[in-house]
Amino acid sequence: MNNTQLRIEHYLVQLDRELQAMTISQRAEIITEIKSHILDAQEKDPNREIDSILNDLGEPRAVASGYLSNKGLSAAPVKSSVGPGFKWLAWGLVGVFAILLIVTIVGVRYLTPFLKVNEKDGQVTMFGGMIDVNEKLGRVKVGDIEINEAMNGNQTLQGELELKGKKLTLVKVPFNTAKIDVSSGEEMSLKWTCQTHGSASPEFEPAIEGSIVTLNLNALTFAKCSLTLPQSVASEFHGTNGQLQFVNPGETKVTLANGKVGVKQDHSRVYDFDVAVTNGVKDKFPHSTEKGAIKVKIDVANGVVKNE
Repeated sequence: MNNTQLRIEHYLVQLDRELQAMTISQRAEIITEIKSHILDAQEKDPNREIDSILNDLGEPRAVASGYLSNKGLSAAPVKSSVGPGFKWLAWGLVGVFAILLIVTIVGVRYLTPFLKVNEKDGQVTMFGGMIDVNEKLGRVKVGDIEINEAMNGNQTLQGELELKGKKLTLVKVPFNTAKIDVSSGEEMSLKWTCQTHGSASPEFEPAIEGSIVTLNLNALTFAKCSLTLPQSVASEFHGTNGQLQFVNPGETKVTLANGKVGVKQDHSRVYDFDVAVTNGVKDKFPHSTEKGAIKVKIDVANGVVKNE
């Protein structure tokens, strides 16, 4: 681990500690969001010092305070136990603890990694198990909530949107935490069947704006969905935690913070894949400059992308 990675991990560990009043799943989402901001800033300006990026974000306690306030929570006050007479002793202890902290962070990084990948079982775990995507068991687990194959959610929502005759060019699917199976076909319609742990509006429907239709899975809590998209219409999936499985995809763009993306290609068609994984592993995918090749772009911050 280089110094930049160490600084990032240190910052995130401190932030997680300041967010202890929140649930595990809430902390995981915030940590993922903040790390994404850091990585985006690095990508935009590779020459920028990591300390400059972290300073712009603010001290972990200040960042946590903003999130806690939005939830009506407050951080525990910090009380000083060192009097003026112990000034030099205090500075000495600070130095010792700083060294111990660095050693601890490095040890935790190697003994309990931020990200673990078990390719044999198709399992990805993050944040010490706070997020667990297990393909063998067919589940996505965030904190104490689990989405699995046998899931019987509070509600089952299904529907179909006829796209024939509509001048639509893109289907957007934003989500928070979900397990999504996506297939593509010749029919000009969008079909969905979703189960959710939490309550969802019975008015859950796609929204059409101009040439874009949006199926907003953020409106669902911990959803398990099966979607069917028209092969001829491009799609975009943007989410925080989850597992996505694509069968015979059309033109697609996927951005996922934590989890797994699996792709089963239609081998009768030509694909042009652009796959990136910041932390984790990825399989090899075909890249073609042939005119008419189906473009599939997948960007995963922490996790796995499999060619199945």
